[in-house]
Amino acid sequence: WTTDGGLTWSINTVARGSTLYSIEVINPSHAVITGATGKILVTRDGGQTWNEALSPTKHNLYDVEFFDNQQGWIVGYGGTILQTTDGGESWQQQRSGIFLPLHGIDFSDAMNGIVVGKDGTVLRTANGGLTWTMLKRVTLNNLVGVSMPENGSAWVVGQKGTILQYRETRE
Repeated sequence: WTTDGGLTWSINTVARGSTLYSIEVINPSHAVITGATGKILVTRDGGQTWNEALSPTKHNLYDVEFFDNQQGWIVGYGGTILQTTDGGESWQQQRSGIFLPLHGIDFSDAMNGIVVGKDGTVLRTANGGLTWTMLKRVTLNNLVGVSMPENGSAWVVGQKGTILQYRETRE
């Protein structure tokens, strides 16, 4: 962390030896980090201390997304989707219905989200992750990032220069 605008940095050693993949800063004092072998770290004091949350998986966890201070999701290897409703202190598995690695997740609101992953995998939920539906594959390239700015619309990026735009049709 830094206290002087980035002129100097202090190294936190709580995860020494671990591979960390993603961080979500929920507010200036609260953040969640995901990593290899199911590692989930949570700070509530601006990074001064990090506590390891109990993870229900040993799979690598590649991305983390919070909609608000309490509700968040993590995706990872083996089709892993985790959800928290207490700011990251505890996590529960959600059923993705697949076993491929999932690399990116984003929600437009507490109910509507998209997950992307290996071999062009795109999953969609409209009920906060209670159920996930696989959308039609339009590429076999691995998809690694997603942004869902509003319900019914998303942008996805992936390997080999893949850029996809998702739009639901309203009838």
